[in-house]
Parts: sequence; C-alpha cells; structure tokens
Amino acid sequence: MPRSGFSLLETMVVVAIVAILSVVAVPMVASRAEMKEAAACADVAGLLRTARAFAMATGDVCGVSIDRAKGVIEIVVSETAEHGLEAIEAASGAGTGSVLLSSVYGGVAVTEVAGAVAEGGREYIWFGHDGVPRRAGAAGVVIGVAESDALIEIGEAGRVRVYAFSGAIE
Repeated sequence: MPRSGFSLLETMVVVAIVAILSVVAVPMVASRAEMKEAAACADVAGLLRTARAFAMATGDVCGVSIDRAKGVIEIVVSETAEHGLEAIEAASGAGTGSVLLSSVYGGVAVTEVAGAVAEGGREYIWFGHDGVPRRAGAAGVVIGVAESDALIEIGEAGRVRVYAFSGAIE
C-alpha cells in the first residue's frame, strides 16, 4: 500500500534543519543592517569633516545640508563665501560631496537630527573659520555660535555627533 504524507521522524529532521539554518542566518541579516548603518555613518562623518576642513582652510562658512525627506546629505557653502563648491572639488579631486543614503545604503535613512538649524525642509550644520559649529540659516549667514552638540541619527543605532565646543566629529 502506498504511503501518503511524512513520518514524524522526517518532519522532526526537517524542523531541526530549519532551526539550525535560522540560528545561523538571522545574525547575518542583523549584522548586514548594522554594517550598512556603520558605513552610512562613516560617509556622513566624512562629509562633515570635509566641510569643516574647507571652512578652516578658506575662512568661508561651510557646512552640510540634510534633507531627510529625500535622504540627501550634501556639502554647502555660504552665499557670502569667496570660494564655491568648485574649490572643494578641486581640492579633493572628487565630486561636490553628497550622499543619497537610500540608493547607496538601501533601507538606511536619517531618522533624527538634533542641534541643527532647520529651514526650508532641510537641516543645516555649519562650520566657521576656526572649525567650530555655527548657527546659520540656509544661506549660511551666521547668527551665532552653536550652543549644543549636533546629533545625526541614522537607522536604528547609527549616530554621528558634532561637538559644539570644538567641532570634533565622531
């Protein structure tokens, strides 16, 4: 007589194999998401460092613009700057310095920005000639020294901090 279905032993073997595979696969998926966040944080910190270095080298107010709705983070210079973005391109040998997080790091986005000046749907972190963060609007016109650290949260656990007192970025 032909047998239909699976025996209890066969079913238990399949369940054990699936359990072993899930124990191995779940941490790899989680670590991949963490690696994406860490890489995105490194890119954002790199843009901030480039903007700070440019401000210190040229004496122009330079910063980073964060558009959370579009997922774009880019280097910007003050409208009163003597040197434009072309100077950053020439000095770095790279593009103007922008990152579209969602396309580069699928599923990673800026979730929160604290300590930045919000204007026109964007948030700005500006640096002065001494590398210390400044409070300024979209045009980069300085209205004062930053009073608190700026914190950019990326994904669930990624964070980039700009210290108000020194301009150090971590």
